[in-house]
Amino acid sequence: MRVLVTGGGGFLGRQAVAALKMLGAEVVAPRHAELDLLDPAARLRLPGADVLLHAAWVTRHGAYWTSPENLAWIGATLDLARRFVARGGRRIVFVGTCAEYGWALPGRAWDERRPCRPHTPYGAAKLLAWTALQELAVRRGVEVANARVFWPVGRHEAAERLLPSLIAAALTGRPV
Repeated sequence: MRVLVTGGGGFLGRQAVAALKMLGAEVVAPRHAELDLLDPAARLRLPGADVLLHAAWVTRHGAYWTSPENLAWIGATLDLARRFVARGGRRIVFVGTCAEYGWALPGRAWDERRPCRPHTPYGAAKLLAWTALQELAVRRGVEVANARVFWPVGRHEAAERLLPSLIAAALTGRPV
């Protein structure tokens, strides 16, 4: 199985690439420096694959919640998916976010039945991209899944994020 991973050099994508390789998948994961997916011409150069794991998106710490790039990623995601399907791709896994859900619903478990009512441009853009992917799946007969991620932490996390910054402060004796 050949898997195209966008965002393969990022925090989540890097973990997915390693796991897929351990499972024996042939993984293609172009780095952003090599291939800017917001550039339509760059998307033409993507190779074919059986599965697309789309983990690329604007992720700059503190900026992604309201970044205007979120809007550009909606169109880029749909174009990427169309090109992937045109090359024979059959399954798309979209890396979504818990920000797609409504946060102001007290007393309700956070699962896939929770209403999607995003409160940020980031969550709204991810939800719009997911909605477009579902429509594409119906029209083109491909499988799609949304892997909505909730507050990831771990190895290779950006140093400016909360837990890495707290750990660094504690290790260096700086005030937390």
